[in-house]
Amino acid sequence: MEHKLLKEVLACFKEERMVFHYFKDKYCMFLLEQFIGEGKTISELKQSHLSQLCTKPVIREWLSNIGNKYIDSIRLQELWSTEMEHFSLSLDEWGGDCPSWQQTCRKGYNLVLQLNFSKSHDRVFEKVADTEYDPFAYGMHPVHKGSRNTLAWSRIDISDDFSEALIEEVQTDWLREVDSTYKYLQKLDDVCDYERYGIKPYKEQFKAYVESMYSYKKLWDEAILTASLEFLVKKIGVKNIFYYDFETGCKLKELDCGRPPKSLYTKLPRKFGFKKIYEAPSFIAEDYYVKRKVKKLKIEQQSWFQMQF
Repeated sequence: MEHKLLKEVLACFKEERMVFHYFKDKYCMFLLEQFIGEGKTISELKQSHLSQLCTKPVIREWLSNIGNKYIDSIRLQELWSTEMEHFSLSLDEWGGDCPSWQQTCRKGYNLVLQLNFSKSHDRVFEKVADTEYDPFAYGMHPVHKGSRNTLAWSRIDISDDFSEALIEEVQTDWLREVDSTYKYLQKLDDVCDYERYGIKPYKEQFKAYVESMYSYKKLWDEAILTASLEFLVKKIGVKNIFYYDFETGCKLKELDCGRPPKSLYTKLPRKFGFKKIYEAPSFIAEDYYVKRKVKKLKIEQQSWFQMQF
């Protein structure tokens, strides 16, 4: 997107404090909320593009308890869980450089949505790590540059008229780096060596912190994609949202090496009910730079995931 347009979007939310709560499968509530509107019958739900949600145990049990076969926003609140993780959301920008380096489909900028840990997490983290060393985050990636620790982020390209959006990427450095650091440090006999990796020499405390990450591993991808969809639909008003299919994304972003986990661009969008299509978003298809790239790379067929609200 154009830098001027991105700056306008960032300015609109500059002063807004965005708190985000997430529990496993909460994305179902958001999708059902958009579909239900003022009300739908269970039969309509089972015949819709969200029919796959009905096979999930939590949704199946919920539907079985609805005696009148009619669901509305009030009944939807019964799916709310008290066991959740707490986050804050922040916005940033990414781009202005070579698209192949910044891993964007076209020239310009992406809106970045950052999913940041809560202060309670940060207090625990500060007990086991040197926060100035920042051991689990890459400064060259679009993580929060201030006081927040970023669990995950999404990069989003938006059309000039805000009718379409493409989610370019969802990613976490934090969980991967926690795992790799812990596995490596387990091989060291002297805990004093921990300090070289930004970890305080408290072996048991660090182990406990690593184990506390398990709950985030179960839901981080759901959480950042849900937060992205909610922001685009409720805050920006985008109704037509696209997501890369794995091979198309790798080709258009020119990822010859360092490809992302395939499941993020196959299983995750299908889980949310995105529909696989073979036509690019119009603002991508009409872009002159993208047309040249498609011709240069000899991309014969593109496949995408689409969700319309």
